[in-house]
Amino acid sequence: MYHISKDKRSIQSSEWIFESLQALSMEMAYEEISITDIVNRAGIGRSTFYRNFDHKDDVLRFKCNQVCVQLKDYLINYQTRHGVAPGPASTKPFLEFWSGNSYLIETITRINRIDILNNSYIEVLQQYYYNHAYLIEGIPAEYVEYVIAANVGSTIGVLVQWIKNKKHESPEDLSKFLLQHYISSSNRPGSVFKPSEPLIPR
Repeated sequence: MYHISKDKRSIQSSEWIFESLQALSMEMAYEEISITDIVNRAGIGRSTFYRNFDHKDDVLRFKCNQVCVQLKDYLINYQTRHGVAPGPASTKPFLEFWSGNSYLIETITRINRIDILNNSYIEVLQQYYYNHAYLIEGIPAEYVEYVIAANVGSTIGVLVQWIKNKKHESPEDLSKFLLQHYISSSNRPGSVFKPSEPLIPR
């Protein structure tokens, strides 16, 4: 678990700790990174680390949770300002956000802990669906988790591949391709998707 308080010193320390872990992950295997390595690189004491985190995995959980919440707020603000409905129309801003935050995906991909980002993303989507129940009307309660899992899995998969390709395509070009592919696939006989369903999580 992590225990980040709202005071500036705690927030700053947590950022230094993440930056230290991120830098170390480029120099050695994640499994070999110790708490001592992290605090020495960050220039802080062990007590400061344990005041904020229980384990080095919690540093990643904190950052993934933080960025996923920022993503949700970013998309909601974008949709409000541009009069865009949740769903496929938000694909471009979704990619634009991650283009500016690709360091996180690069880090968790490098250390093979994409599961942490998946879990953070799931938590954000669960809360969003809970607050906007109309988005899952008609879906039996026992299947909502599958809808969320499918949404997260496909979306993170696209992001990881895009980052591996060094973001060769612009957010605009990739969003156009994904939307065209999605619409084409949804219109094929036997498709389990409908054109009204979202490509990118709200």
